[in-house]
Amino acid sequence: NGKLTVDYAETGVGVTEITVAATDTDGTTTETTFMATVTMPLADDGVIRINAGGGAVYDDQGNLFQADTFAAGGQAASVSGSLAIANTLFDTLYQTQRQGNNFSYSIPVANGSYLVNAHIVEWEATEFNQRLFDITVEGQSYYDDLDPYGEIKIAFLDGNSTAKVIQGPDKNTVIISNVTDGTLDIDFSASLDTASIAALEILPVAPGV
Repeated sequence: NGKLTVDYAETGVGVTEITVAATDTDGTTTETTFMATVTMPLADDGVIRINAGGGAVYDDQGNLFQADTFAAGGQAASVSGSLAIANTLFDTLYQTQRQGNNFSYSIPVANGSYLVNAHIVEWEATEFNQRLFDITVEGQSYYDDLDPYGEIKIAFLDGNSTAKVIQGPDKNTVIISNVTDGTLDIDFSASLDTASIAALEILPVAPGV
C-alpha cells in the first residue's frame, strides 16, 4: 500500500498522460497509465478574467486571470519583468498585452448583461495622442479614440508605465452590454499606432441594475 501525490503549477491547465511504475523486492515491475485533467477553476464571484498577451496569473487579491484566450488577430507583446508599473500592486498583469491594428475577443458567456473592466497601460508613448484606438463591446461604442497615455495622465498619474482600469469613456459613464447569442464580443481598432489591452474582466450585472 502507498500513496502517490501529483503536484502541478497552480496556473497550469490541460490534459496529460501519467504512467506510474512500481518494482517490488523481487525485481518484478508493474505499471499503469491514466489521464489527468486540470481545469481552470471558476471564480466564486462569477467574473471572467483574462490576462491579455500573457499566461495565467493570480493578482494580489488572489483573483485568477486565465491565460490569454478567445482572441482573434493581433499579437502578444511583453516588456521586461523588471519594469515597474505604477498605480498597481500587481506589476505582472501589466507587463504583457495584446496589440494590433485590429483584433477582437469573443468570450463565451450566459445570455445577460455584462460590465467590462479594461485594464490599460502605456509602455511607449511619452506625450498625448501618440496612440489612438476604438473599443466596441457588442457593437456598442465603449471608447472612441482611446489614448492610454492621456487617459492615465489626466487622472493625475504618470502617463507611462502606469496601470489604470476603465469601464467606459469616462468615470461617469459605465457601459453595460446585453448578450443574447451566448458570446460577448469586444473589438479593438486602431487609428494611430496600434490598439493594446493588458487585461479584461467580464462582470455579470444583475437584472434591473
